[in-house]
Amino acid sequence: MNRRDTKLLELIGEAKLEAENLVQSEYKAETDGTTQGIRFIAELQETVNELDRLRHKIEEAEYIR
Repeated sequence: MNRRDTKLLELIGEAKLEAENLVQSEYKAETDGTTQGIRFIAELQETVNELDRLRHKIEEAEYIR
Protein backbone atom coordinates (compact mmCIF):
# COMPACT_ATOMS: atom_id res chain seq x y z
CA MET A 1 0.00 0.00 0.00
CA ASN A 2 1.46 3.35 -0.96
CA ARG A 3 1.52 6.49 1.17
CA ARG A 4 -1.41 8.07 -0.66
CA ASP A 5 -3.63 5.03 -0.10
CA THR A 6 -2.58 4.83 3.53
CA LYS A 7 -3.42 8.51 4.04
CA LEU A 8 -6.75 8.07 2.25
CA LEU A 9 -7.68 5.15 4.50
CA GLU A 10 -6.66 7.18 7.52
CA LEU A 11 -8.85 10.12 6.44
CA ILE A 12 -11.79 7.83 5.71
CA GLY A 13 -11.39 6.28 9.15
CA GLU A 14 -11.35 9.70 10.79
CA ALA A 15 -14.40 10.85 8.84
CA LYS A 16 -16.25 7.64 9.71
CA LEU A 17 -15.45 8.08 13.40
CA GLU A 18 -16.63 11.69 13.33
CA ALA A 19 -19.86 10.71 11.58
CA GLU A 20 -20.46 7.91 14.10
CA ASN A 21 -19.91 10.38 16.94
CA LEU A 22 -22.42 12.76 15.33
CA VAL A 23 -24.95 9.95 15.03
CA GLN A 24 -24.54 9.15 18.72
CA SER A 25 -24.73 12.76 19.90
CA GLU A 26 -27.74 13.52 17.68
CA TYR A 27 -29.47 10.36 18.83
CA LYS A 28 -29.04 11.41 22.44
CA ALA A 29 -30.19 14.97 21.68
CA GLU A 30 -33.30 13.85 19.77
CA THR A 31 -35.18 12.16 22.56
CA ASP A 32 -38.48 13.66 21.42
CA GLY A 33 -38.31 11.62 18.19
CA THR A 34 -39.01 14.44 15.76
CA THR A 35 -39.16 13.44 12.12
CA GLN A 36 -36.44 15.94 11.19
CA GLY A 37 -34.09 14.61 13.87
CA ILE A 38 -34.73 11.01 12.91
CA ARG A 39 -34.13 11.80 9.22
CA PHE A 40 -30.87 13.59 10.11
CA ILE A 41 -29.68 10.60 12.13
CA ALA A 42 -30.56 8.25 9.26
CA GLU A 43 -28.59 10.41 6.81
CA LEU A 44 -25.58 10.44 9.12
CA GLN A 45 -25.76 6.69 9.54
CA GLU A 46 -25.86 6.28 5.76
CA THR A 47 -22.72 8.44 5.55
CA VAL A 48 -21.02 6.16 8.08
CA ASN A 49 -22.05 3.12 6.04
CA GLU A 50 -20.84 4.66 2.77
CA LEU A 51 -17.46 5.56 4.29
CA ASP A 52 -17.14 2.00 5.55
CA ARG A 53 -17.96 0.59 2.09
CA LEU A 54 -15.39 2.93 0.52
CA ARG A 55 -12.74 1.83 2.99
CA HIS A 56 -13.44 -1.82 2.21
CA LYS A 57 -13.21 -1.20 -1.53
CA ILE A 58 -9.83 0.49 -1.13
CA GLU A 59 -8.57 -2.35 1.06
CA GLU A 60 -9.79 -4.92 -1.49
CA ALA A 61 -8.10 -3.05 -4.32
CA GLU A 62 -4.84 -3.02 -2.36
CA TYR A 63 -5.17 -6.75 -1.69
CA ILE A 64 -5.66 -7.47 -5.41
CA ARG A 65 -2.53 -5.50 -6.30
